[in-house]
Amino acid sequence: MLLSAQNPIDSLLKVQQIDLLEKDLRLAKSQKEYTKCIYLLDTLINLNPKNAGYYYQQGFFYKKNNDMVTYEKLSNKALCLGYDTLHIYDDFYISYRNRQDYEKALYYAHEMVRMKPENPDLYLNIAGVYASMGDWKKYDEYFLIAANKGSKRANIIIEERKKEGTWQK
Repeated sequence: MLLSAQNPIDSLLKVQQIDLLEKDLRLAKSQKEYTKCIYLLDTLINLNPKNAGYYYQQGFFYKKNNDMVTYEKLSNKALCLGYDTLHIYDDFYISYRNRQDYEKALYYAHEMVRMKPENPDLYLNIAGVYASMGDWKKYDEYFLIAANKGSKRANIIIEERKKEGTWQK
């Protein structure tokens, strides 16, 4: 009987501890103390190992510390726990493109198109990687797919090029 009476108190203490740790995490993040954020998230994950957001956030802080291997590992753990796949893949795409790892950026850009083929701007992501690689034939191919699917961004670029006299189909 005494044990069951303790459970609600233990649960309340756990919730309060999580709340305090999350407040500390927000403060550490605002002060760009990424190593402290990683430590706080370790504790939060121990308290609530099924919270996909904790893994994703911890991966984000590893990425801030330039540890892409751990970032990807933790992000994949978040995916396994149900975190938004498109969001993580978009983050992977941006991260790898910024690091000029175009092979991985293309992989994640194509995966996003596979998941949401109706989104014309995702084709622009692929076009942008090909532009960074200097593959203008592939750039044109994906740029035109985006424009034909109704991408506002692509069509704005086309209109600007037409005004400049530089648009060629």
